[in-house]
Amino acid sequence: MRTNQLAGILVVVSMAGAVMSCNGGCGSNPSSAVSAGPGSSVGSGLSGSTGAGPNLEIDPTLKVLARSKDKRGSLATVTPAAPVVNAVKLTPHYTTTDPAVNRLLGLTESQLDINNAFFQRLGTNQRTCASCHLTSAAWGISTVQTQAIFNASNGGVEQDHLGLSAIFTPIDGANCPTDPVGTFPQRQVAYSNLLNNGLIRIRLGVPAGAEFDVTAVADPYSCSATCGGGGSGPSCAAPGAQLSLYRRPLPVTNLRALSTVMWDARESLVNSVNITSPACAVPPCAVPVCTTPPCASSGSLQNQANNATVAHLQGVGLTSAVEQSIVNFQFQNITAQTTDNLVGDLTAEGARGGPNALHAQITFVGHNDNFGDCIDQLCRRILAPLGVGQRGAPFNTNVFTIYNAWTISADPNKVSIARGQTLFNTFPIPITNVSGINDEPAFCAANPTDPGCTGPNPTGPTIVNGGCVTCHDGPNFGNHSVVAALNIGLADPQPASATIPVGGTTPGAFLPLYTATCNATGQAHGACTLGGPDCTAPPGGAAMAGPTCGSIRLTDLGRGLITGRWKQLGRFKGPVLRGMPARAPFFHNGFGTDPGKVLDFYEDRFGISFTAQQTADLINFLNVL
Repeated sequence: MRTNQLAGILVVVSMAGAVMSCNGGCGSNPSSAVSAGPGSSVGSGLSGSTGAGPNLEIDPTLKVLARSKDKRGSLATVTPAAPVVNAVKLTPHYTTTDPAVNRLLGLTESQLDINNAFFQRLGTNQRTCASCHLTSAAWGISTVQTQAIFNASNGGVEQDHLGLSAIFTPIDGANCPTDPVGTFPQRQVAYSNLLNNGLIRIRLGVPAGAEFDVTAVADPYSCSATCGGGGSGPSCAAPGAQLSLYRRPLPVTNLRALSTVMWDARESLVNSVNITSPACAVPPCAVPVCTTPPCASSGSLQNQANNATVAHLQGVGLTSAVEQSIVNFQFQNITAQTTDNLVGDLTAEGARGGPNALHAQITFVGHNDNFGDCIDQLCRRILAPLGVGQRGAPFNTNVFTIYNAWTISADPNKVSIARGQTLFNTFPIPITNVSGINDEPAFCAANPTDPGCTGPNPTGPTIVNGGCVTCHDGPNFGNHSVVAALNIGLADPQPASATIPVGGTTPGAFLPLYTATCNATGQAHGACTLGGPDCTAPPGGAAMAGPTCGSIRLTDLGRGLITGRWKQLGRFKGPVLRGMPARAPFFHNGFGTDPGKVLDFYEDRFGISFTAQQTADLINFLNVL
């Protein structure tokens, strides 16, 4: 599926009444903040034309949202503290110095409790947690809104009472913390990765005892901090050296459905205290998983709040009470799309869109896992072997059921959404070359005759006949229900198997490139081979970092940079899907600038092909989550 295949079938969809609309005009153009520097890829909003076009597969009565970074429709958040039937909808309120942007980003302050520590300045800069987690972007960020805030605040100079403009702080908002930010044009360049791709810079070092060494190959920003902090030259192995990595802030809502909250699975729900699922239906879910205090000291939601305050707010450690206050605030929120500009109310005609039904959804860590429901703690833990632990109900591919009632609707757009849901649940995808699946022997149970599953030491199946729900298995949330980070090729020098990059700009234009090289520890563990081949394939994507590899190139080392394991290089968690239309781009590295680009990526990555009708249906479904 390519843009020109959809040419002529896309229509302009009115944004009137949506949270994102600017009924009185938005003042400065949100896209005017785009830097001419590396990686400019900002969309210009809705566009398209009417008519069915030459492709007769498309139902001419359907409307499809144009490829855009803008969301359609409105969001709502409910809190479990309120009765579900009468749940209060929390509507975003954010204030900047531009009245037009105020109308873009919020309504009235009374609709959002800003007394929680989440909205307080807990560090030495002007930031709050809300600086990088906007309620109007489903508690994440979107480049559309980030650009609007940038323009409204003179590039982050003028402060607002919620700290929104303080996202533009050099320590990690800039491409490099030493970039000059004295003038507006300088700020456009310094913050280009945040403005154009929604990426925040984080700093991580190679852990002691890692099975690989790291060197920097290329850095589009010439940032001395790429491997700085004590190192010199391109080596990232010097004492104190840290890598610069650029990732999207993840949403801080729908947390009770998650297994892990960070892209690299540093913090896990099962390590958190005072957190149990209120909708848990499979004992012993309600039994506290923390058996050896202090469990919150590492790898927990509490620890994540503390670390974020230190790293991003430039503060000191939080007290336990403040940590828990922030965690409680985040954990109670359930967010989903509640209305849509094509079909209106997402609960009409028996549908179960919106946050109320999502709040009532049964969920727990390991719910509907590929190997069956987890009903003990073993299969929920980080680094536990896949498939272990006591199992309950088997995996059900009908992950999403919220729009079942629309299969017989008289509205063709609602029928399209229902078809898209069915496609998401059932469209077959031959999963190949995915680290975390194809190199894990546990997946051999479904295909024991696969060449990678025979012999005394199986390496894992070369093909797993799966689909979207293999990785997005959490019922009606769409997250991965266990801590199982995967490498689908997003960190390759080019995305997966694409000859021409899809899903975004060529990574080298706005991301650094690193080489991980097998060392003596890795060879001793049998994880990789000293002096072996470079397993970064030519154009067409990178191979898995298997035991025969000697080196591999990546724009981000992912989970491997946390565990030090060669096998986990380039692995990332799959994000929760509810509310996704509000927070483009969708992948960790700024790829997937709209749902169509996401489909492009998967088509090229796995050699599949959606018809124009299937593309329209899937986009319509993804846009009402």
